[in-house]
Amino acid sequence: HQKKKEQGGGGGGRNQPPPVFQIDGLTFCYMQTNSMYFVVTTLTNCQAAVLIELLQRLSRVFKDYLGVLTEESVRRNFLLLYELLDEVFDSGVPQGMSTELLKAYVYNDPVAVTSSSTGLLGNSSGGGGGMTGKLDQ
Repeated sequence: HQKKKEQGGGGGGRNQPPPVFQIDGLTFCYMQTNSMYFVVTTLTNCQAAVLIELLQRLSRVFKDYLGVLTEESVRRNFLLLYELLDEVFDSGVPQGMSTELLKAYVYNDPVAVTSSSTGLLGNSSGGGGGMTGKLDQ
């Protein structure tokens, strides 16, 4: 990223690395959605399009479950997203990413996030921030 920046390229004037880049043999791929970054890393030689497709599908599954994909919805539904990641990946290898297919294996229900629940404290409902659920059933 630094070399590209010094050459005057990369990001159209923004100080952002390209969506796929390597540092010391580790490949990074990211995409930004609603001011959040989805990142995947790999040590193996993998096609960039596969990594980007993986991130797009993951964000789509998360959005299907949460309704809205924001930092607050991620915080309140951490256990659900963790369970989804556990079902989607088997030993680091992506498996089925269909929302309909995952419904049979995911037991946690999403915690709704409304505009009133994103106050200064981020938890106006008085609960545990959505950190409830059944893990490893």
